[in-house]
Amino acid sequence: MPRRSSALRFVLPLVGSLGVAALVGCGPGTSRIEVADAVVPVPATADSAAIYLRITNDGDADDRLLKVSTPRAELTTLHKTTVDPDGRATMAGVGSVKIPAGETVSLSPGGLHLMMLQPDRLTAGDTVDLTLTFEQAGTVTVPATVTDDIDDVVGRG
Repeated sequence: MPRRSSALRFVLPLVGSLGVAALVGCGPGTSRIEVADAVVPVPATADSAAIYLRITNDGDADDRLLKVSTPRAELTTLHKTTVDPDGRATMAGVGSVKIPAGETVSLSPGGLHLMMLQPDRLTAGDTVDLTLTFEQAGTVTVPATVTDDIDDVVGRG
């Protein structure tokens, strides 16, 4: 059997895997998820911390954020803040978040957001690694920066 050069042994499997990835990514009904601008305001209490970010689906199929986890908290949940006609804000867990095809969903103050329950001690400049699980796209891991700069958080909606 002829010996392949070391370059060919590396390139041929790589080309083959790229071809498969291109077929999977180009088929009809796919979601292409990108997560950006993930921040965690320095928490006011040790019990919880909010996480804000943007999720863009550049695909041609809707997707759904099902869960989020981080090793920096006992539990991370999906939440939504609502304000009643009297101006009282309440927060409740949501089962999932729809990410429509071709759109960006902002998880921001006063609306959809993520909550870390019983987080580690967080200080400005820390990084929190988040693993987001989507119905179609699978898992996406992104870093979120802990910040005490309100400009990083305000106006994200």
